[in-house]
Amino acid sequence: MAFIESGKKFDKDEHHDKMKKRMDNLDTTQYPLRIPTALHKKVKIKIAKEGVNLRAVLIGMLEEYVKK
Repeated sequence: MAFIESGKKFDKDEHHDKMKKRMDNLDTTQYPLRIPTALHKKVKIKIAKEGVNLRAVLIGMLEEYVKK
């Protein structure tokens, strides 16, 4: 158990168990994806201009792909 600056106690093991339980309850699957650097830079620029996030764009594209 550790003290943080606010004076609250922090139990690292308890926190780890809590986060692991939350992750188990999420209905998502993680998938590592390697994107070429040049493409990633272009995508980051466009996403910044449009104010959306990459996750939303990728999920939308996957949904469209599955509908076909």
